[in-house]
Amino acid sequence: MGAEAQAKEQLELMMKLADARLDTFQSKLQNMFLDKSSAAKTSVPGKRALRFERHVQVDAETTPGQGVSDAVDAFFGASETGGKGVLEGFKAVVKTGMSAILGDCSAGESYDEKFFVCIKHNAIIRVDMYTYKYNFINEGVIANHKNILAYILCISVVDHRDVTVDELVYLASEFAGDGDIGVNSGYTTYLESLMKTWNALSSLEPPELDPGRKPVNYNGIRLTGNTDVQALPAPAPVPAQ
Repeated sequence: MGAEAQAKEQLELMMKLADARLDTFQSKLQNMFLDKSSAAKTSVPGKRALRFERHVQVDAETTPGQGVSDAVDAFFGASETGGKGVLEGFKAVVKTGMSAILGDCSAGESYDEKFFVCIKHNAIIRVDMYTYKYNFINEGVIANHKNILAYILCISVVDHRDVTVDELVYLASEFAGDGDIGVNSGYTTYLESLMKTWNALSSLEPPELDPGRKPVNYNGIRLTGNTDVQALPAPAPVPAQ
C-alpha cells in the first residue's frame, strides 16, 4: 500500500471515530425523547427533534469562521424574536461553545456538550449541542491534514406541562425582559398571552399516551401587580341534573 493510500485509509478511520462519537451523543438524545419521564427528573426534556443537524469536516479553522457562523445563523433562523439581542445571545452561546473546541490545539480528542432552554416563536424549546474535535500531533501525519471537527445541533420543543411555574417565569422574563414589570407591562402581557394560547390549544391536542397525565389549566392562574403568580380558587362543581 502506497503512502497516499495509507494516509487516506487513516483519515477515513479517524472520520469514523468522529462519527462514532456523534452516534453516542445522538443515542443520548433519542433516549431522552423515548423516556421523557425519566429525563424530566434531571433536566427539562424535549419532546422530539424538530430541527437536527449533524456535520463532520476535515481541517476546521481554529476560530469560528464565516462558514460556521453562517451554519449557526441558518440553523436558528434570522427572524427577530423576543427582546432585543435575545436570538443573537442564543447564537453566541453556540458559537462560544464551538470556539472553545476550535481554539484547543492540544493533540488528541476534545469535546464540548451542552444544552439550554429558551422561548422562541411562542414555544419553549430546548437546544442540544455536541462538538467534537481531534487534533493530529502535527501536520503531515495524515496527508497534511490538521484536525477533524464534528458537531450535532438539535432543537426540540418542550411540553409546557413539563415546566414548573417558576421555570416559566424565568423563561418569560429572559424572553420579554424583566426591566418593565407590573400590570400591563410587556413581561406580564407576554406571559399571560402564552398561558391563554396554551389553554386555547389544549382541546386540539391528541390523546396522551399516558392516560394518567392531566393537562395544566392556566385559566386558574393570574399575574398580580407585583408579578407574583397566584392560583385562583377552582370553580364550584356543577350539581348533577
